Amino acid sequence: MIRYKSSRQLSISEFKMPFEAKLDENNRWVVLSKIVPWEEFARLYYKNFKSNRGAPTKDARLVLGVIIIKHIMKTDDRGVIEMIQENPYMQYFLGLEAFTYEQVMTPSLLVSIRKRIDLDVFESLTDDLIRKGLKLKYFFVIQHLLEQQESMYKKKSHQVEDRIVSIHQPHVRPIVRGKAKAKTEFGAKINISLLDGYARVDHFDWDAFNEGQDLQAQVERFRELTGKYPELVQVDKIYLTRENRRFLKEKRIRYTGEPLGQKPVKEIKSGYQKRKERREAAERNQVEGKFGQGKRGYGLNDIRARLATTSNSWIGAIIFVMNLIRYMRDIPLSYFVSFLSKLMKVRNINIYPLGPQMKLCA
Repeated sequence: MIRYKSSRQLSISEFKMPFEAKLDENNRWVVLSKIVPWEEFARLYYKNFKSNRGAPTKDARLVLGVIIIKHIMKTDDRGVIEMIQENPYMQYFLGLEAFTYEQVMTPSLLVSIRKRIDLDVFESLTDDLIRKGLKLKYFFVIQHLLEQQESMYKKKSHQVEDRIVSIHQPHVRPIVRGKAKAKTEFGAKINISLLDGYARVDHFDWDAFNEGQDLQAQVERFRELTGKYPELVQVDKIYLTRENRRFLKEKRIRYTGEPLGQKPVKEIKSGYQKRKERREAAERNQVEGKFGQGKRGYGLNDIRARLATTSNSWIGAIIFVMNLIRYMRDIPLSYFVSFLSKLMKVRNINIYPLGPQMKLCA
């Protein structure tokens, strides 16, 4: 026989306490009682019971509540019944109308209850929580998006900090690039450096940032990796700030790029010097080529992960695979097969260049 009282009929003010005490609405058991899917569990739990035959069953909320308390408190069947017997907040969580000193059920009854509840019941409850969780996530994102739109409307502006452009991926930001093909791009911004063709991610962010701020840290990481500073740093103009130029000069590191101030008188250069400058400029272009390789060959421009954390992992894996292929080209095939078999047997591995390299591209 089914006996169930809807959880909607219970309120904290109606719960009767001894000595005219009152429950604290911020207590964890009171808060938790408002989010547990009691009605859904009751529907699934009573599915195999006859409504008018047999002995009365325990209330579905009481059954699920005891199970939840048992696992939160990490106790055995007898221990959870004793805890409930002493705790008015737990009794409220179970749906009781008043505090009682009696046991809500015998500990042995929990064994029979577990036999009636299979995995599918809890899987269904989990699916219900996931659906509600997604709706809750979208609610907060849409609420923040509305605040941004309202702020821009009042200020008569088209700009706002941390602008949301995707409800499903609120971490994605518009990044102004100023290119003819695409003035604004969406996605993560990555700053990499090349050491003899191997790419290292030096800065990763979903918000726009100035790459020039990373140069000194990139040079220091090069020294940590190889044991010495690079002989030459090949960088774009955005890196050559006064501070960075002074830093490179102090470390006695050559760099590509025009000097600041008035252009010097054009000097006569030998054929060797011209070829050397052209070669060094071409080597700087390898950074852009590395991004192109990642986009065309490995889908770096087609990241299909929805979360920021999983997108980070996806991008990191692509960079690692490109370095792995680069490493394969540097060693004999037989050695690579042996190396790959060892790589599959270990969990964590760091791959470094075979020797100290003297050039850094950023």
